[in-house]
Amino acid sequence: MNQEPRRKNSLRCKKYNYSFSGIYFITLCVHPKDRPKNIFGIIRDGKMKLNKKGQIAEKYWNKIPSYYKDVQL
Repeated sequence: MNQEPRRKNSLRCKKYNYSFSGIYFITLCVHPKDRPKNIFGIIRDGKMKLNKKGQIAEKYWNKIPSYYKDVQL
């Protein structure tokens, strides 16, 4: 299996405490860019049509605030 090498340097700012309140953006990389695939579903008429994996991901994504009281999605 040909995998990209792991990033050695963190993209996080070393001088910032990420436990502080703030707005954070999350990027999920689930498939190599050179072989794009519709992992979670397809976009049809400008709306996301989730497949089974997409429905599972959405279910657990929406549960995050129940585990972390200060998180808003």
